[in-house]
Amino acid sequence: MISVCFNFLKYLYSTLCFLTLILLTLQHNSDKLKSEFKKGKQLKILVYSPSISWSHAKYLGRIADTLVDAGHEVHFLKYIMSPELKLKNETSKVDKIYIIEPDIENAAQLDIKNIPMIADSITSKRPLLTFLDHPAFQFDPLMATACRGLCVI
Repeated sequence: MISVCFNFLKYLYSTLCFLTLILLTLQHNSDKLKSEFKKGKQLKILVYSPSISWSHAKYLGRIADTLVDAGHEVHFLKYIMSPELKLKNETSKVDKIYIIEPDIENAAQLDIKNIPMIADSITSKRPLLTFLDHPAFQFDPLMATACRGLCVI
């Protein structure tokens, strides 16, 4: 129990630091962003879409399409984590789509079907989640592996 609590606190501290940094950055840049939107300038926006499941991909595709409709230049970075989503296109209005496939050694680690805690949380096999046993704790190493693959490129 102590090791679970320690691991939880380790992730909680880094997550809180990250969220605080984001909030400070947003607060600092909010006036500048508001003035840019009021001027009606076209912004360049990168939408990062790790293809975990079709619902996630479709949601991010709709956000990207909405930004294109608003007149912004959108770049869509799609990282293939599930082989089934390689052929599907979640956005219809974005011109610049970049598809990155994982390395051969990372492909098995990144497929969420190989991680029962995440796969069962998406289906109804595991309806009740406890806070300390949440699948989000599995996403941290998964995203770290994906980022390592991006840094090599």
